[in-house]
Amino acid sequence: MTSRDSYDAIAQSIVALPRMRQVLDKGNQDYDAFTSWLASALREKSTEAQRVVSAAVAMASKDAGDKGQIIELGWLSLRRIINPSAPPVQLTEMRTAFYAGAQHLFASIMTILDPEAEPTEKDLERMSMIEAELRNFTELLKAAARESRN
Repeated sequence: MTSRDSYDAIAQSIVALPRMRQVLDKGNQDYDAFTSWLASALREKSTEAQRVVSAAVAMASKDAGDKGQIIELGWLSLRRIINPSAPPVQLTEMRTAFYAGAQHLFASIMTILDPEAEPTEKDLERMSMIEAELRNFTELLKAAARESRN
């Protein structure tokens, strides 16, 4: 998939989100015109396009969270950057590893939280450390993706 195809696919995925369609309908936006603009703006690394993508990610995350599918959304996001010719067994193993990691994180969070009803300072500190760990991993993934594109 070329870089141009990737941006077109991202734009199409964003416009297909039900909440994005509602936003576009309220503004009487033409779906095809908006999709073309967004793909072009993404190619140009436009700040406006990045804001649209961020808003779309937030919409998709809220929708997935409301449906109990936040981990699946994460897997599907990861799946988009995996080599399209990856064999099914590799995809199955990767999905299993992804979910195993999510399960480990969830179980760890539930184990380390203090038993009080409200989060304690220590709970918040632990969550901040988990967030930092995941943010560092995400940055490593982004760097590897940029390197592979060059």
